Amino acid sequence: MTESITDKARDIEARITSVLSALDIDGLPLTERNLVEQIKRVAVDARLDARDYQYAETRAEQLTLAIAAKKRYQLLQRHILKASEQNMFSAIEIAQLSAHIEQLMNNME
Repeated sequence: MTESITDKARDIEARITSVLSALDIDGLPLTERNLVEQIKRVAVDARLDARDYQYAETRAEQLTLAIAAKKRYQLLQRHILKASEQNMFSAIEIAQLSAHIEQLMNNME
């Protein structure tokens, strides 16, 4: 059984939340704390964009929503890479998340 786009988006969000939950957010400097909050917010928004894409009623609407969702996932990838510079994500986590995000974006066509 193939996983739906919404399921994949939910999985990406859960993986990100899992990594971030291991951090002592209160002990982080303000800039890093803000980055964590941005990542969480963008992950939720990206999941909602993916859901909207999946449930679009027309192909034209789906194409428009795909563009928005892909931009949001690209932003999420940039935030994750920035967080990795602060050792919030390991190289393995980045590789896995990037692969999942790329796969999800490729399915939105």
